[in-house]
Amino acid sequence: MNNPWDARFSGEDFYYGEVPNSFFADFLSSVKFKGKILLPGEGEGRNAVYAAGLSWDVTAFDSSEVARAKALKYARQKSLKITYHLIDIADYQSFPDFYDVVALVFVHQPSKIRKTFHAELIKALKPGGLFFMAAFAKEQINHHSGGPSDPDLLYSFDDVKNDFLELKQTKLCQEKTHIKEGRHQGLAEVLIYTGQKMD
Repeated sequence: MNNPWDARFSGEDFYYGEVPNSFFADFLSSVKFKGKILLPGEGEGRNAVYAAGLSWDVTAFDSSEVARAKALKYARQKSLKITYHLIDIADYQSFPDFYDVVALVFVHQPSKIRKTFHAELIKALKPGGLFFMAAFAKEQINHHSGGPSDPDLLYSFDDVKNDFLELKQTKLCQEKTHIKEGRHQGLAEVLIYTGQKMD
């Protein structure tokens, strides 16, 4: 396996668990409509399958063939349909004005890739569309509950504000919380962002 994510997801269990990220689930519960949702870097499909179960039209992508196969199998077991593409984040090019919601859950990229990637995701949102992100904050480097060990892959408030200047910010906060997501367990520092693409 040349892709390290294939190796990570090759076990019988779900590396990050089968239940959705709690911040993502809370966000979806606040959205008063259903439509097209994009989940980049979706891994084994826990969030995609959850959204499909709530009647969202789900598109996901990841660079891991193993993760994609597990996600599609998981959806079939739940009698749900998701569309799942095999795409590397560095190569992602959006369909402009296509999705009602874009949601990033613990998707961490080097800053030189991240800014371009986020710009593509903003482009993919319809006018009026909503953006959600949960990501490990810089302070996560002091904890052992998961996430990158490279500070460049972690987020500050300024990183988030600068990357999403085109959106109307509706929430940006940092929470110290206990996470229980498969192999990620324990105290964590998480940044939560929501924004809206204006007409």
